[in-house]
Parts: sequence; structure tokens; C-alpha cells
Amino acid sequence: MDLQRFLSAYKYIKRSSPAKELKQAEEHSFSIPIAKDIEMTKYLLEETFSTANDFVIRNIKLSTHSGILVYLDGLVNTMTISEHIIKPLFAAQDLKLNEKQPLTHIKESFLIASQIQEKDTYADAIEAILQGNTVLFLDKIPQCLIIDTSEFDYRGVQEPATEMVVRGPREGFTESLLTNMTLLRRKINNPKLKSEQFSIGTNTNTKVLLIYLEDLVDPLVLQEARKRLRSIKIDSVLESGYIEELIEDAPTSPFPTIGNTEKPDIAASKILEGKLVILTDGTPIALTLPYTFVETLQVPEDYYSRAYYASFVRIIRCVCLLISLYLPGIYIATSTFHAEMIPTDLLVTMVAAREGIPWPVVVEVFLIWIIYEALREASIRMPKPMGSAVSIVGALVLGQAAIQAGITSPIVVIIVSTTAIAGLVLPSQTDALGLLRLPFVLLGAIFGFYGIMWGSLILLTHMTSLKSFGTPYTEPFAPLDTIRLRDTIVRFPWWFMPNRPGNLKVSRRSTSLNKALEGKEDD
Repeated sequence: MDLQRFLSAYKYIKRSSPAKELKQAEEHSFSIPIAKDIEMTKYLLEETFSTANDFVIRNIKLSTHSGILVYLDGLVNTMTISEHIIKPLFAAQDLKLNEKQPLTHIKESFLIASQIQEKDTYADAIEAILQGNTVLFLDKIPQCLIIDTSEFDYRGVQEPATEMVVRGPREGFTESLLTNMTLLRRKINNPKLKSEQFSIGTNTNTKVLLIYLEDLVDPLVLQEARKRLRSIKIDSVLESGYIEELIEDAPTSPFPTIGNTEKPDIAASKILEGKLVILTDGTPIALTLPYTFVETLQVPEDYYSRAYYASFVRIIRCVCLLISLYLPGIYIATSTFHAEMIPTDLLVTMVAAREGIPWPVVVEVFLIWIIYEALREASIRMPKPMGSAVSIVGALVLGQAAIQAGITSPIVVIIVSTTAIAGLVLPSQTDALGLLRLPFVLLGAIFGFYGIMWGSLILLTHMTSLKSFGTPYTEPFAPLDTIRLRDTIVRFPWWFMPNRPGNLKVSRRSTSLNKALEGKEDD
């Protein structure tokens, strides 16, 4: 590598961040070979990391070669570097290295590390440094050794605060990608459990794992997932929500078409059904796909408890879903347009309760609902010691004080409270229910039951049109699959379900997706 070529390479790196340079190198097959002159390499790395205060270069001297050790302090285990790299190299100062393959000789005879790789481009070296590895360069050698010395401080395995269980495993995912993969392998002791790594984000180069069981996964769905992950163009990925929004089928729909979980047992169960799991480095939230509506009615304890009780609880969840979606709209429609449907005694009580309220019932419902949403958001964002104070204020504002002040009637407080409690029974659909409740309230206030009926038809039409990676969102109800109905609103005992649903090999993709993906495979 002559000086002119080196200067050209240096200028290219100088005007691009290391992460951007690596991404462009991948896309355009542009790679800068490592120079034989160690001073060139040292100068290039110092200029590339000129503003990094944690960048360290350690000079070393061997019998026939001089070299440098390069790493980012804080991302590495310095004790490992001292004991397993520097100390063995100093002990081998007077030993003669293999002149034809000095790096291989060092790797096999001196260094003590779990993973050591030989690379020949600056792109690989810079990427390794940014990931917490230590890189060894030797003079007159156009290769380098990448030594695994990474060490990060992560939160330990704990029970997820958002997915509490009474019976079942208590462990949850952490921010460490390696730890999360290990938790899955503990659940699925099968060599066919595969993982594919992607690097997403031009500035962050976030590591993402696509995990599946080789003999259960649908190859066409797997191909589509790979395609969507590779097609992501974004400068940074800090959480799995970035990826979820970029690869889901219907990002404008209120319904989620990609599931998420913090529990390894849930992720493992999805993999055993032939589905895919996406793990993102730096976040404990795993994504599962394809994802159907019926999964919102299921929780892990359904499979750890007796089938009869699990079925009863699922029916309760279905009732709560309908209450959370329709109750405010039905109350407004009934009290405004269809008072004749209310029993006389109850109607008299409702009229007496609303006496003195200065605004229509729809405004009253909106007012109380906005106050509830504000209190809910405050309780989530406020520090824990202040949570009890927020609860007390909420009880006073939404309770006796509001009623005595004539701002609202007791029945509206009951309606809003019941709706809120019912919505919390289905945490995966909380966002969707919160958005859909508003149009049903407006339809009930303007058109009565006719508006709610037409709104329901539009909603069902939208749900049946949704797909998650080719899988109908309303499956197994539409299209009907009698076998998979055993694990929907009710759960049959295990002796009726000896195999996981994914083992049934039921084709659930749309014909158009089949043709499109099969055509790409032929190409």
C-alpha cells in the first residue's frame, strides 16, 4: 500500500464516521487493506479516533516485530488484556516467531482468549474496536488479530415489571444480547435453534438477532423477515421499537402486527410454534412474528394452570375487551337516543344523577376520560415514592369531590373506571383500545346504536384485511382453522394438543405472498 493510496483512504475515513464508513464498505464492497507500515496504521487509527478520550494505543516489542495493541477503555476488561495478552507477549519477547505466519503463531502459541480472529482490512479492525475488542497490529504484516476482551456492565436477570406472573418462570430478558440468547437456549435445548445476526443503524451498528427453529419455521416467512431487516435504512437503533415500526405490515393500523415480550418462556413458546423472535442489543424487549389478534387473549399462565381455569380467565378477557371498547359509546348512545331501552327505575336514577350537570353526557365522558389518562400517564412517569400521592389525588379528583362539585355524575365515574380497568386486563392492546374508544364514543353520540354498528363493521373489515408476514391477523377465526381453535378463546387440555400449533404445518400465508416469495426464490 503506497503513501498516495493510504492518504486517499485516510481522507475517505476522515469525512465519514467509522460507522458510516463501515456501512458504505458493506454496500459498495469498498475495503481498505491494512498497511504493512505500522506507523501508517498507527497514524490512521489516531486520526480516526482523535476525539475519543478513551482510545488507547499500547506499543509492544517482540523479537522480530514491533506492534501496537488498540482498544477503547471502558468497553474492555483491562485485567484480561494484562493477564492474557500483554503478559504472554512480554514473556515471548525473546522467542523467534514463524516468519511466514507470525500472527497465526502468536494466536496459537501465546495468547489466551476465547475468540481470536485474523482480519486484513481497516473496516474490520475499526468495527471490532467499537464493539469492545482489542486489536493487535504487527509491523510488516498486512493483517491484524481481533481478540475478544469485551466487558460491559448489564442489569442482572430479574422478573419483568410489566409481565408479572403468579405461576411460572420469573426470569426476564436483560439489555445484553448474549445473555438473552443464553436464556433462550436454556429453554430450547436443540441444535436446530438458529440465530442470524444483522447490523442495523449507520451510526450505532446495533446488533440484531433473528432466531428460529430450523425444522419448524416457514421458509417463506423467514425469507421475508430477512429481506425486511436488510432493507432497513436508518441512522440509529436504540430500542426494538425502531425495528418493529420499520418492518411491520401495517404501521398505520392501531393494532400491533408484531408482538413483544420481556419473558424468555414466552419467546421460546413462539419459537416452538414455528415463529420468529428478534432480539436487539441494548433492550430487554424481544419481538415475535407473525403475530395474530388471538395472541392478545393469551398469557403464559394459561399453559401452566389447569385448562378449565385458563379457559374461564380467557372468557373474562374477551368480555373485558368488549367492555373497554364499547361501554362508553353504548352508554352515550343509550342515554341520548335509546332511553326507552333502559329500565324505568334505572332511567329515573340516571336522570336524577345528572341533574345539575352543565354539559352533555358526551362532554362529561370526555372530561373524566382525559383526567384519567392524565393521571395514568403521571403515575407511570413520576418517581415511585410519589406514586401514592398521585393515587390519592386521582381518587379525590375522580371521586367524591368531582361529584359534589357538580362536574360529573356518579354513573359516568363508574363507566370510565370500569372501562379503564377492563382495558388494563389486555396490556398488549391498551394502545389500540385507547385509540378506538374515541370513534365509538363519537359514533354513539351522533348516530346512536346505528353508528356503533357501522363502526363495528368497519373495524372487523379492517382487522380481517390485516396480515402479519403473510399470516391473517384474525386467524384461526378468519380464515377458519378448526384445529387451531383448540387454543383460542378456550384452551383444551394438553392431551387434545400433543403438538404445538406450528408443528401442524398449516399454510397461513396469502396466495399473493406465496407467489411473490416463490418467484424471488426461483430468481
